[in-house]
Amino acid sequence: ALAQKDQVALLEKCQKNFESMDVTDYTCLLRRQERLGGFLHPAQEVEVKFRAEPFSVAMAWTVNPGDGDRCIYVDGQWPDANGTSQLLVRPTGFLIQIATGGSVLRLPKSDDVMRGTRKPITQFGFENMFTNLLAGYKQARANGDCDELVLGGAELSGRQCIVLQRTVQSPWDESVVPVTKVFIDRDTLLPVRVEGYDLADELLFTYEYDQIEMNVGLTDDDFTPQANEITPPAGTKS
Repeated sequence: ALAQKDQVALLEKCQKNFESMDVTDYTCLLRRQERLGGFLHPAQEVEVKFRAEPFSVAMAWTVNPGDGDRCIYVDGQWPDANGTSQLLVRPTGFLIQIATGGSVLRLPKSDDVMRGTRKPITQFGFENMFTNLLAGYKQARANGDCDELVLGGAELSGRQCIVLQRTVQSPWDESVVPVTKVFIDRDTLLPVRVEGYDLADELLFTYEYDQIEMNVGLTDDDFTPQANEITPPAGTKS
């Protein structure tokens, strides 16, 4: 009923529910597919470990890795000369690993990293997802350009979901996704799948979160290079 009446109110309810869960960390399986440079890349599967404080993400690609098949980002770790935290990446392929010493450090928003993703790793997580979804809805409403529909129900990996759709006919900048579909798990109120399309119904991306395990007790040790099968950066021990 709330979805039919006010999708922003529903998303805010879901956000508050997530905040009430006091989630400190979680693991999940991320299924994703993205259109980059006009080309729809093959669907990927990624095993993810996430911790809220300090903001920490470890990813291991199990299906169709790109230039890197494992990475770690920890806020405050491996700063560059300007003090900006860097992403530690294990390049895909044995020969490239030998050539690079087994790992490379990259800024999360550097051009070479962003060629392989639509969003930097610093935007990962349900908290960021709620923030970005709500900001998009509210700006579209403020512009008088927000068509909202409830597409009914869907089942994802045994979860019963309600599907919301938001359409923006005149995106205000190139970062705006014209059509967004959000799949809300009826039990957990988590957005477990998000799809994006252009106005010609061409797929821009899908992100689906499965096997979500909350508050599993992740620690600093879970975000070390050794724990994620990555060679530590040159000149460091961890």
